Amino acid sequence: MARCISLMPLFSTDGLIMLFVTYWMIGLNTSVGQITYAIILSLLSNQAASAFGIAMSCIFPTAQMTSVMASPLLVLFRLFGGFYGNTSTFPAGIRWLQYTSMYRYAFEGHVVNQWSSIDEFHPEARATWTDATRDSVLDGFSFSADAIPWDILGLIVNCIVFYLIGFGALLFRMKKAR
Repeated sequence: MARCISLMPLFSTDGLIMLFVTYWMIGLNTSVGQITYAIILSLLSNQAASAFGIAMSCIFPTAQMTSVMASPLLVLFRLFGGFYGNTSTFPAGIRWLQYTSMYRYAFEGHVVNQWSSIDEFHPEARATWTDATRDSVLDGFSFSADAIPWDILGLIVNCIVFYLIGFGALLFRMKKAR
């Protein structure tokens, strides 16, 4: 537990630096609320990714085996997280898998955050921007405009679950070694 907490600043710093550098380069909305949500979502997605890595390194005995086994899992997380396809078109039997993906929550949170409103630096778009316009854009991704709190909660749950899986695997391996 202490190691996980001590590594949090290390795993978060590079993601935040990239967020701050690219945020204005891309021309994303710069209201205080949207930047705050982007920071929170970035921190939580970095922590979920590092928790996944820690869990995999606790499950498998070597780094080579970890990388071989974690790669297919990451592809499944991306696939069912909505990167490669619209999750509403997946068959109902596997649609529940999208809720296990940290990528889904991070991607949805950032998209909803950016399309939630247009700030003062985009005056031409602000004049014609309505909630109906926002909803039509988000419907193309099968996202809801009020999804950000659920995405934050989903990322927190993913972090906790991955850390618990890693702790359980480490405890099992430790007892097996005795």
